[in-house]
Amino acid sequence: MINKIRSLIFIFLIFIASACFQSENDTLPNPTYSWQTGDWGACTGNTQTRTVICKGSDGFQATDDKCTSEKPVETQSCSKDSAVTSSIVSQSVSKDSAVTNSIVSQSVSKDSAVTSSIVSQSVSKDSAVTSSIVSQSVSKDSAVTNSIVSQSFSKDSAVTNSIVSQSVSKDSAVTNSIVSQSFSKDSEVTNSIEMMKFVLVEKGTFQMGSNKLYSDENPIHTVNITNDFYVGRYEVTNIEVVEVYNWAKTNNISNLTFSSTSVTYNGKELLDLDSRSCHITYNNGSLSVKRGKDNYPCVEITWYGANTFCKFLNQKEGVDNYRLLTEAEWEYVARGGIKSKGYVYSGSNSVDNVAWYSSNLNNTTHTVGTKSPNELGIYDMSGNVWEWVQDSYSSSYYSNSPSNNPLNSLGSTFVLRGGSWNSFFDFCRVANRYGCSPNRSHNNIGFRLAKSL
Repeated sequence: MINKIRSLIFIFLIFIASACFQSENDTLPNPTYSWQTGDWGACTGNTQTRTVICKGSDGFQATDDKCTSEKPVETQSCSKDSAVTSSIVSQSVSKDSAVTNSIVSQSVSKDSAVTSSIVSQSVSKDSAVTSSIVSQSVSKDSAVTNSIVSQSFSKDSAVTNSIVSQSVSKDSAVTNSIVSQSFSKDSEVTNSIEMMKFVLVEKGTFQMGSNKLYSDENPIHTVNITNDFYVGRYEVTNIEVVEVYNWAKTNNISNLTFSSTSVTYNGKELLDLDSRSCHITYNNGSLSVKRGKDNYPCVEITWYGANTFCKFLNQKEGVDNYRLLTEAEWEYVARGGIKSKGYVYSGSNSVDNVAWYSSNLNNTTHTVGTKSPNELGIYDMSGNVWEWVQDSYSSSYYSNSPSNNPLNSLGSTFVLRGGSWNSFFDFCRVANRYGCSPNRSHNNIGFRLAKSL
């Protein structure tokens, strides 16, 4: 029995061995050989050559004699940039104070076989840069398979004018190209008047009006503010009005007249100086502020006076973007813009937190910025003084006003917003509106500035 088992095992091992080895007559097929091209070499003069090797069908490189056909020669013309697989060109320019005009340009040309190229430019502009032109021209030729051109600008305080241009030319065989440009806007900017500060207001959509109290506040309707802009953090103060009006007088602005009773321009009263509540006086050809009243809101100013202030400030700064807010912009800002929390007053549901009004101010104006700000960091949009805006007043305007950037320019009276130091609390609501003659000045009427981007 044991011998039989041994015989069976021996036969099985012989069978396995015969299956694992080829016989002498079993042969592998002979490979075939052909010329195959490799990578392009470096430029020599204006020519570059591509490697050609003899390769078998088995995947192994062979000697040239295995390939029976004539060996091809692979050459092409090239420029100095060919076979550059990655190139980074960057430029950083910093401009400091008192740079009034600067031109920065960069031109980059990249030719064939440039497979990836990044060209970037970063420009930082600091205070008092009044005009800056930055241009960049990039030309990319054939076989550029991927290219990214980016430009980033940061604008700091007092950058009053900036022109940025970029020209990009892309030729044949450019398979992918991204050109991007990003701008960063500062949350607060200033100008040549030391205390005048402006807060960035981002565009957005809101529900304007109210159905709760007065008929001229309804209907509630959707308004789209389609552009970013800046708004004064504070109401315009006495010292700011004096500085701008005195500048205009010193620079011989025609038809501007100062007297002990008023400031007039083109026959329109701007400021009522003979009112006891006016904090600005006339003496020896110029205006000055009464002691201790520099940072109180300017009062006794007409709608003409507020608009003329914007005109003179534009001339002083060499720009054309200072103005009054539109009524829609005013309410959008008072409600907190895109950061709105839906408060009744500008920044709170408690009027005492954010407003100087009839119950807490002791019958006078107060230094700007001494109550709590609203969601955007803006002060006194409820209470202290009424604020002139651009719009003419109509009690029914909301019934047919446009949705995008409404501005009512038809009418002989103009809109006041925000309530004042002698207003009841309901007049300090963000939805409240009031109409007044543009010639009217009073001890509770002032204004606030906007600045277009």
